[in-house]
Amino acid sequence: MHSLESSQIHAEQMALIDSESSTTLIGALITAVFYTIVLYGSVSSSILLPWFSAITLVYIVRWLIINYVYKLDISIEGRSYNWEKIYFVGVFIAGLLWGVGSYYIIPDDNPLLDAVIVLTIGGLVAAASVTYAPSKYLGSAFSFPALLPLSYYFFTKDGNEFFYMGVLVFIYILMIFTSNRVMHHANLKGIMLGYKNDVLIGDLKNKVQKIESMSGEISYHASHDMLTGLINRREFEARLEKAITSVKRNKRNHALCYMDLDEFKIVNDTCGHVAGDALLQNLARHLEGKIRTTDTIARLGGDEFGLLLPLCNINKARKIANDLREIIKDFQFVWDNKVFDVGVSIGLVEINENMVTLTDVLKAADSACYVAKESGKNRIHVYQDDDAQLTQRLGDMHSAQAVQKALVDDRFVLFAQEIRANHETEIKWHGEFLVRMQSENNELIYPDKFIPAAERYNLIIDIDKWVVNSAFSYIQKLEEKYDGAVLCAINLSGQSICDKGFLDYVVRKLDESDITPSSVCFEVTETAAVANFFHAERLLEILKGMGCSFSLDDFGSGLSSFGYLKKLNVDYLKIDGSFIKSMLDDDKDYALVKSINQVGKEMGMKTIAEFVENDLLHNKLIEMNVDFSQGYGIAKPVALNTLV
Repeated sequence: MHSLESSQIHAEQMALIDSESSTTLIGALITAVFYTIVLYGSVSSSILLPWFSAITLVYIVRWLIINYVYKLDISIEGRSYNWEKIYFVGVFIAGLLWGVGSYYIIPDDNPLLDAVIVLTIGGLVAAASVTYAPSKYLGSAFSFPALLPLSYYFFTKDGNEFFYMGVLVFIYILMIFTSNRVMHHANLKGIMLGYKNDVLIGDLKNKVQKIESMSGEISYHASHDMLTGLINRREFEARLEKAITSVKRNKRNHALCYMDLDEFKIVNDTCGHVAGDALLQNLARHLEGKIRTTDTIARLGGDEFGLLLPLCNINKARKIANDLREIIKDFQFVWDNKVFDVGVSIGLVEINENMVTLTDVLKAADSACYVAKESGKNRIHVYQDDDAQLTQRLGDMHSAQAVQKALVDDRFVLFAQEIRANHETEIKWHGEFLVRMQSENNELIYPDKFIPAAERYNLIIDIDKWVVNSAFSYIQKLEEKYDGAVLCAINLSGQSICDKGFLDYVVRKLDESDITPSSVCFEVTETAAVANFFHAERLLEILKGMGCSFSLDDFGSGLSSFGYLKKLNVDYLKIDGSFIKSMLDDDKDYALVKSINQVGKEMGMKTIAEFVENDLLHNKLIEMNVDFSQGYGIAKPVALNTLV
């Protein structure tokens, strides 16, 4: 068996011989004709003509075999070896005819003709050596049978001159044999070098192609969203930047649509993220077929898309945006035999000379999209400089940036407001922790100024984590001061209730701290608890299992308070302050406070009255048997560090 590499090299060697075979055969036939003409008349025709016929027949048969019967095909592995064997037989027979024929043809008494014969045979042998150099055997296959009979002829003749001729012919045979070997090895090295070069070039081409392919893939992935196949935010912003620059240069306006799907969360929560991904993919393909060829649509992240409308005034852009809104509204997504309708809120902004930077354009479009969503969803809001709604939105964004910086700079502080027991209790200090933010000028900023923005921009969880971490360190000091008889209320937002990472954080902090879990009371609003009931129930189960207690804040403000109350295993019920502060003047509020207090007691909960602003209210609550009172009439919030 031959290796693949040696087979390929051998095939190339035989191909070189094959490419010259027709020329070689024609040359040999011409030589035979010349040879016959020169010797005709000096050599018996009965010997010369049969020899010529035989040599001609051999060459013709060889030509027919190698061109028609067994043609060389280097694409067939191993075929070149068999082809060489067949060629070897033909070459050997031709050499034998030349050598044996010359032995019988050479005249005894004509030195000139002797020289012609010797030179002719020698020339044929030399030519064969060169032609058959790619083969290890073919040169010798012709040379030995062609020259040995001549050498033998001269050795059998009397006379020193014949002996010397025989010796010269024999030496020539050895030289030809040696030159055959040398030329074969030189040819082999050349072919091997060429083969290796071809391999290297082939490998290089393959690597270049792979690099080009990888470069193309990397370029594609760098500019496209992996999920939808649309261009990604990075590429979209680059194109948007060019559009902004072109406005300054060409004085032609463009438009940008910032699109946020309205009901995507329902699909994700109901059917899982796989369904959500499928929705985004299907919708992306659907939208691609609906936009103009000059437009650019991109997935900006999550369920947000951007559409750049080049050379498009605001009126035309509004029509295109409305068409897209209708298309998305009519789009139905089916998953697991469930049908979902998808809406979209679109913020539309004109890219004109007033839009100086990429940040300006994106901020305006994002704010307009938010206003569209806040206004009822499935609608378009066009950005205008004097838009009051957008002004509020931009104010929220500014507040969110201030919150982020305050978190980085650790500029939050905790205050505490005492919750006073209306009857005798073992608790020595009971209060609610309240967070404040300090401005860069050390001015206190109250929660109503930064909490809405923090919730809107998903910063509230970070604030809640900061509160929990700081509160635990203060609780430890309060426990030391009041012999462990404390109850500290910590407020949790709706987003934190739903965030598993936040729950894990609280559990870890409880495990790491030295505080008694029973000193901690987590407080959630009724609205947040009802809206996130499943998550709230799990949070209560885990943290109550560790020894913490729970308080339901603003009870009575929701629409289904009593229906959910029996399902939430809370320890304290905080009666909504809007009922408390007017209960002395409004019989209905008084009746509500009384009934909430009674229901709470029946369900084994302690009740807390909020917004207790004077002694009259406080005394009435004591009379009503409400357990605790909280408000400015009891105690104002003070910095927590003043209590420890």
